[in-house]
Amino acid sequence: RPAATCRDLIPPRGPVPEGVARDALRPRVAALEAKLAMAIAALDAAADRAARLEALRGAAVLTEVPALLHADPPPERMAEEAVALAAEAARASLEALRRRCAAPAAEGTDAEAVAADAEAIRQVFGAGFPVLPPFILPAAEAAACQASLGFRAELLGPGGAFEIVRWQRAMAMVRPRMRALLGALDAASLTAHEAGAAAHVVQLPLQPGQRWAALPFADPEKPPRPTLLAAVLLGAAPPLDTPLAGFAIDSWVEAVPEQRVTTSVTFHHDAPGARPPQSILLALDPGLGAQGWSSDALFAAVREAFDLARLRLLAPEDIAGHGAVLPTTLVPRNVAGQSVSVDLVTKFDKLNLALSSFVAGRE
Repeated sequence: RPAATCRDLIPPRGPVPEGVARDALRPRVAALEAKLAMAIAALDAAADRAARLEALRGAAVLTEVPALLHADPPPERMAEEAVALAAEAARASLEALRRRCAAPAAEGTDAEAVAADAEAIRQVFGAGFPVLPPFILPAAEAAACQASLGFRAELLGPGGAFEIVRWQRAMAMVRPRMRALLGALDAASLTAHEAGAAAHVVQLPLQPGQRWAALPFADPEKPPRPTLLAAVLLGAAPPLDTPLAGFAIDSWVEAVPEQRVTTSVTFHHDAPGARPPQSILLALDPGLGAQGWSSDALFAAVREAFDLARLRLLAPEDIAGHGAVLPTTLVPRNVAGQSVSVDLVTKFDKLNLALSSFVAGRE
């Protein structure tokens, strides 16, 4: 499992600081180098076969002793030369690891330096060995998480810790990592190896009176909308402004659905042969409402398109009193002046005025 970082306890709202000091793992690497040096010294000091075997058993904790400790015949019955060769190979491996740990800190960012130290530790103990560098939360986020831990009873309600267990078991049915965690906790409980870890919840932003978002909503019309929802396994809840370390078991993103929302359904249907398949209807927002497009406005635009399509089928003689303006069947008119428009009212007033002047002048 990956090591926990600041990102696991900070809502996703932009760049997140690493919160890991550059020399966070340096003391561990130095201690490991000292252990390797002690193992090398023990191999160098071994003067006989029995001493070499004892030194090799100690070195097996830090490096692989090639097929020696599980060989057939067992090490106690091996020849002196075979034991000496195994000791020599183990010493070379230990020396290479010691030099890797003794190397100065890697250049680059703090995170890259910490990752290089973690890799040095894993080269000794194996690629799957967990290395948990301590990190420090920013002051504001640490205070917010600490306050959320203090509202545990208010967030969980009368169900208390049972609500966390219920949620864990529900998530274990669909989340493999949560299932692995729950299996480990159940095994520890059944074998009387309880680690004493109590489950706490962190919910940000914290709003007094609001329940944990993993519980059924008290008011379905106003569901909580946190940006961070975390279940944390802790012993005694520590102050979160101190260095922290742990595993990040699992993480995922969920959306809180609306109770009501305007939506639509699309489906494939063969186009009718009575119209060209390449024709489309482009509708523009008329700008009559402050909310922009609405279902009513869209339906009105479609109905108007059908009405205008029917008008185009009429001949001039079918439209009494309008033959003079044909073949123009549609004149754009925009009262807001937002697009090309023809103001027929003004033009007809000017035309009537011109006709009146002509008749008056003739008389």
